[in-house]
Amino acid sequence: MKNISLALIVLLSFTACATKNISIGGDSTAAFNPILPGAPAQSSPEDVKDYQTLLELHKTRTKADCARGASEVKINLENFYGPAYGPLTAAEVKKWQPIFDKLANLAWPLIGIAKDKWQRPRPFNAHADLTPCVKLEKSFSYPSGHAAMSHYFMHLLEQLKPEQKDAIVARAEQIAHDRNIVGVHYPSDVRDGKVLGDEIYDFRKNDAQFGALLERAKAL
Repeated sequence: MKNISLALIVLLSFTACATKNISIGGDSTAAFNPILPGAPAQSSPEDVKDYQTLLELHKTRTKADCARGASEVKINLENFYGPAYGPLTAAEVKKWQPIFDKLANLAWPLIGIAKDKWQRPRPFNAHADLTPCVKLEKSFSYPSGHAAMSHYFMHLLEQLKPEQKDAIVARAEQIAHDRNIVGVHYPSDVRDGKVLGDEIYDFRKNDAQFGALLERAKAL
């Protein structure tokens, strides 16, 4: 009877953890299923519109736009939200960046799942007349990992600095749009990348490791 009761307790504990996206003795990454419309089909009306939008941005972008976009290529808290273009102080970046690096590691595998699902080529691979003004990316285009991470970080920072929510949101939007301006992502990549970042935050927020890291950041 005791063995049956113990087995029932273990089963119920496992079920509860699965409901919260927490795995016992492992990671819940495999359970992530991004709910996105998917990359537009090649030569579809949306795909053509994406291309035409990038052509216009290519004509109007400035050296300052490209310099800002280049500063955002490497994803971390300082480059995204630090004092160069964002609302955080150097002191805040210094104390939070190690924790955000760990939080980012919880998001990267989920971004990879989404990119591998749709495998959209980068715009500069599909169109020879589109020339990025930053380092070329080798990963798939849809959805944008930078846009996803900008929104993922945005939600985290809203917990740490709620009084600066508007500035944080504005900077997240700028980071995402810059991926269009510099020519490495289609508009639909960025649009759905932002949604992906929201989904990743919601997926991870009940995870024990995620929660512990966020609480550590709040305590600093």
